[in-house]
Amino acid sequence: MSKSSLLQLWKVCRPNADILEGSFLVSELALDLYAVARGKAKPPYDDAVSFFEATHITRSIDSLLHDVLGRLAGSKKAVNPVIVFDVGFGGGKTHAMAALFYAVRDGRKAGVRKLVGNIPVPKDEPTVVAISGDEYGGRGVQRGNHWIKTLWGDLYYQLGEHKLALANDNLGGVPDRETLRELLSDRPVLILFDELPKYLDFVKDDAKLLSKVKHFVHALTLAVCDPGCKRSLLVVSIAGDVYQNAAEEVRRELRSAMDILGRKMQTYEPVRSEDVPHILKKRLFGKVSAETTEVVADAYNELYENIHAPDRFRRIEYRKRIAETYPFHPELIDVLYERVATIPEFQRTRGALRLLAYAIGKMWQDKEEDAFLIQPHHIDLSDKGVIDELTSRLKEEKFKNAINSDVFSHGGKKAKAESLDAEHAAHFRVPLFRRACNAIYLYTLTGAKAEVRGVDADTLVSVSATPRHEDHAQWYR
Repeated sequence: MSKSSLLQLWKVCRPNADILEGSFLVSELALDLYAVARGKAKPPYDDAVSFFEATHITRSIDSLLHDVLGRLAGSKKAVNPVIVFDVGFGGGKTHAMAALFYAVRDGRKAGVRKLVGNIPVPKDEPTVVAISGDEYGGRGVQRGNHWIKTLWGDLYYQLGEHKLALANDNLGGVPDRETLRELLSDRPVLILFDELPKYLDFVKDDAKLLSKVKHFVHALTLAVCDPGCKRSLLVVSIAGDVYQNAAEEVRRELRSAMDILGRKMQTYEPVRSEDVPHILKKRLFGKVSAETTEVVADAYNELYENIHAPDRFRRIEYRKRIAETYPFHPELIDVLYERVATIPEFQRTRGALRLLAYAIGKMWQDKEEDAFLIQPHHIDLSDKGVIDELTSRLKEEKFKNAINSDVFSHGGKKAKAESLDAEHAAHFRVPLFRRACNAIYLYTLTGAKAEVRGVDADTLVSVSATPRHEDHAQWYR
């Protein structure tokens, strides 16, 4: 294959406009169930059709939609009535809940069914109760013209039992298992509890209220599992990154209730490792060249043979991974999700989106001649946005001095790598020294044990080399 036939990313792929304009706001990705249920989410998440158009339906979410709609329709009787999302921030919990909300509420619409596939449709109109723990303040939460202070008052209200809600919205009004069973029997009801640990943390100083809330969660869990409530289902999200004690209390109440019934909770992981590149592509790019994918995969496969890269880079399975993750190098996905994402402050998918938005913007600005994949070294420490993401946001301000001294300086004397790149610019034509530093720094960041930090020379050479400049491999080494 001729190296000249390779086309750079910036010629064949098109990032979304907000990436190129530098107006990308990750806050718009931080969905909350409250905004979705109120119809106040930001586009494209404010409408069922546009939500699913902008969402990569992972295998887990597809399975979840079929299970939940199947139970509500009465066609999948074996589905566990209690489903738990127990992953950290940025793990796709609220996105999965929003998918359930829209699929259940609007699943009959042709536009939605076209996007989500042939999901079951309940004969009776389902009721969706959406409660988010971060919605509550000192006055509670507003429903209609009323302020509701308790979770059970909110449940009553969203089930259409307004009089019951107002009469029992107090510490003495906690419903027992039988009352809840009567409310949920013979009707399809989906109950979504998002950010429940956050709510428990909010009320932790009120011992009586906290005790009542835990009792309510316990009773509700038992009720939805009752044979008479065969078309009701409870979905709870738990994020233990910040509210660790509260998260464990939620788990304890759920487990206790399920143990009484001799059942186990069913847990879903909305986003798995194989879903990551597709989610990133969906949000960051308007166009990814399908025609170029195989050409690039072949070029890197040939490159790794020629530079005698470690065996794993030369296997046919790795070539397939390159085609699957294009325009991202597989190693970049791995280092972000297996290392950097173990730092709680990074927030997994949201953190990756923020970081890649800066990296892609700079790549399309620089238009380097050997940019055929987004590789680890493209997380460029010459970009102020990247530096902030990988220092301040991770609570590692101390690394800024090292970057300023060794990699790139935004004022005053040039950094060491910066000076060396300037000295060798005519020969290498790309910033080889800074690239090596970028990759090494990225591999150093991890919340895991110290022994998994860093990168060996063979891996560094392999992930930094490009098909346009095979000779750079020896210089990296």
